[in-house]
Amino acid sequence: MLKGVFLVFEPISCWENVYHSRPGSLRILLLEVIPLLLLAMVAESYHLMKWGKWQDVIGHQRFFTLHEVAVVGVAQTLLWIIFILLAARMVQALTQTFHARGSYQQALAVVSYSLAPLFIIELFNALPFVSFWITWAVGMLLTVRALYHGLPRIMDPDPIHTFGLFLTSTMIMVVSGAMLRFVSWWYFRGHIRNLDDVIASLGARLPF
Repeated sequence: MLKGVFLVFEPISCWENVYHSRPGSLRILLLEVIPLLLLAMVAESYHLMKWGKWQDVIGHQRFFTLHEVAVVGVAQTLLWIIFILLAARMVQALTQTFHARGSYQQALAVVSYSLAPLFIIELFNALPFVSFWITWAVGMLLTVRALYHGLPRIMDPDPIHTFGLFLTSTMIMVVSGAMLRFVSWWYFRGHIRNLDDVIASLGARLPF
C-alpha cells in the first residue's frame, strides 16, 4: 500500500522499484489494490453514514445505514476490480497496436499502481462536506501523472509510440473511471430508486 503514497511524491523511483521487483498478479491485487480499495470504501461509507448526501428526489439530506453502505461498498469494490482487470487487458492490447510487446502482468501492474493515488486521495471522502467528485478529479490527475511515468518504464514501448500509447491508455482509465463514479454519485443523489429495494434486501441478509 505504501507504493501508492510514494507514487504521489516520488513516482519515478517508485516505478523503478516496481520494474525490478516484478510483482505477480496475485500480489498486486491482494497486497496493493484490494487493501486500498477497502480503505477508500470505508472512508466513503463513513461519510454517507455520518454526514449523509443531499437527495434531489426527497429534497433533504439522506443518512445511509450500515447495511446499505456495506452492500454498496462491496459492490463498488467488485466493480473496481473488474475495471482494473479489463483496463489492464485493454492496455496490453494497445501495446500490440503500437508495435510493443508487453505481458498482461506488466499491464496489470501499470494500471493497478497508477490507480493507487486515486484510492489514497479518496480517503479524504471521510471528511464532512467533501465532494466525491473533487477527490475523484484530484486523484485521477495524480493517476494520470503516475501513468505517464510508469507506462514507458514497465511496458517499454517504442519511443516513437510512447506518447500515443499513454494518451489512449489515459482515455480508457479516465472515461471508464468517470462512468463508475457517475453511477455511484447518481445513486447517492437518489436517482436510482429501484436499486434501493435490491440493496435493502441484500443488507437484510447480512449477519450484523
